[in-house]
Amino acid sequence: MKKIHSIVALPALLAFSVGVLSGCSKKNDVNCLNIVCLDKGYGQEWIQEAVKIWKAQNPDKDVDLNLTASADSTFEGNIRESDNYDDIYISTGLGWREVAEYLLPLDDLIEEEVDGVKIKDKVSVEYRNSLYLTNHSGEQHAYRLPWTAGVGGILYNEYLFDKYGWSVPTTFDKLKDLCKQIIAENRPVPGSKNKKVKPFIYTGDNTDYFDYAVYTWWAQLAGVDAINEFKQYTRNSKNNFNVANVPGVGETYSKLKDATGLWYELFGHDSDLGANIAAASDMQANNIDAQTRFMNGEGAMMFNGEWCYNEIFNYAGELPAEFQLRMMPTPLARGADPANAGCSYTIGEDQFVVIPKSTIKPDLAKSFLKVLASDEMVKVFANKAHGFLGFDLSTGPFNVDEFSDPFVKSIIEYKNNHTKRFTDFSNSPLYLNNKVDFWTHKRPFIELINGTEDVNKAFETIWNNVNGNWDTWCNSVNI
Repeated sequence: MKKIHSIVALPALLAFSVGVLSGCSKKNDVNCLNIVCLDKGYGQEWIQEAVKIWKAQNPDKDVDLNLTASADSTFEGNIRESDNYDDIYISTGLGWREVAEYLLPLDDLIEEEVDGVKIKDKVSVEYRNSLYLTNHSGEQHAYRLPWTAGVGGILYNEYLFDKYGWSVPTTFDKLKDLCKQIIAENRPVPGSKNKKVKPFIYTGDNTDYFDYAVYTWWAQLAGVDAINEFKQYTRNSKNNFNVANVPGVGETYSKLKDATGLWYELFGHDSDLGANIAAASDMQANNIDAQTRFMNGEGAMMFNGEWCYNEIFNYAGELPAEFQLRMMPTPLARGADPANAGCSYTIGEDQFVVIPKSTIKPDLAKSFLKVLASDEMVKVFANKAHGFLGFDLSTGPFNVDEFSDPFVKSIIEYKNNHTKRFTDFSNSPLYLNNKVDFWTHKRPFIELINGTEDVNKAFETIWNNVNGNWDTWCNSVNI
């Protein structure tokens, strides 16, 4: 059955360089594949290796690779142009679905096999319900392949844990106890006489990073099936956002409130940890500031995504021995069914790999996408980008013993142990037209840290927004 596809916002990643790596000119050469690729948190090595693999398969062809932090604006600026010479875009953002009529349908490609498996079946399971988009003409096609299936949650510095004898927490209450322990011990930052290790570092620029653990706690409390049912978003769904104590109303969303309440116990303005869990300056910290301090040992843990490793490495140049980054399995939420420990929110529904309809080299472009979907490239991405492409291995789960990097091993173990994965995608027109998301577009973390709202008030604000706008939203998308 064909389904509708959309994309939601990718967390902000850092850009490190802009460049064109070219063996051919930018003109529309039938023997040169023109690729525009976003150059941010995952770095460049993975895409350079993909080009190398593709060129080995196509020795008489060449590649013009435009690595740019502005791939999204390049895409938006070029896609409608009749003289557009780009053949592939690898980027992020919502705009692609608004120009589907300018994209090459990939229906035939996803039926082709790579490593003995159809591409549509190699797509990571959490993306398989979002392969198709209905364009403005009412036609349904697969216009994009996913790019990454990001793992996010709580990262930690294993060096500090080993040095000070801290145990990786398996439950939320153990996480809270660990925070209290770190605060009470007041351990020095390695190499510093005056600074003390805080439980957490965070960036006020990207409080959406908190989503990753909070959504996972939500799934642990409510179950992935309940969340998937919640995000159907029909005209009759308004009361699903009402977390008042009314039987049969807002039951699933109340679990998001509970998950947010757990986070609030750590970071909330009036929590017993809030003043000491992180530095006061974290709210003003950008990505580089916060992640540099994390690398320097000023915080034991950080809410973030797998790309954090490459971001830090790319601007630090070399990681100190005192920084040993690992991915922590999200501690089990208080009150959660242990059977839901394998639930996890996947980051990346806003990412896309597309081919413009204007290309004169559709077969060459499709052959490059087949390289991206290959087992070889999935493993290359894990090694070079320290993350996951949006494709499964044909052989099943990753074999952690095939990898040497300890951080990669930690995210592979996370991925292999968290198979009940979900995204915020919905095929409802309310979602596809950007009317509704999990937070209805305004997450409450800043207000909760600043003390301008508590959890009850935050969810009352969400409900008031939904209650006041639902009928207008539904009318605007004709449901």
